[in-house]
Amino acid sequence: MVSGLVMIFSRESADRWLETANIRSISILFFIFVLLAATQDIAVDGWALTLLSRENIGHASTCQTIGMNIGYFLSFTIFLALNDANFCNSYFRSVAKEKGILSLSNYFHFWGWFYLIVTFLLIFKAERPHHNASPLASTSVDLVNVAAEVLSMEADRQN
Repeated sequence: MVSGLVMIFSRESADRWLETANIRSISILFFIFVLLAATQDIAVDGWALTLLSRENIGHASTCQTIGMNIGYFLSFTIFLALNDANFCNSYFRSVAKEKGILSLSNYFHFWGWFYLIVTFLLIFKAERPHHNASPLASTSVDLVNVAAEVLSMEADRQN
């Protein structure tokens, strides 16, 4: 959700920073995007492990790889082509213009709202989780307790 809000609220600034070559601000903005994407990736991986049955757990990485490649294609190839005035003038326009069809602010606006809508819909998704975790650790508190037990067993073995 935070990624979507950052995209929506930074869209005008991002265009201005690109036009003025404000490398520091653009770098900070994209650092924030990468940090949020990495955090989201970890959360979604954990969520997928709780939702998928043991038989289907192997499909999680396949789905992630396909989704990532689609995202790369949409974010790099399609965006760069539609942002380029020469490409758009050659293939989509009869009258040449100075800018492409899709600006960075429009791209941020669309994907920011897309993130928010998908996140909102997922909040109301009914789940029937498959508990693939070890019976020893089904909650965070259980995980800490199991880790403490393992560490104490290791300490006992060394003595």
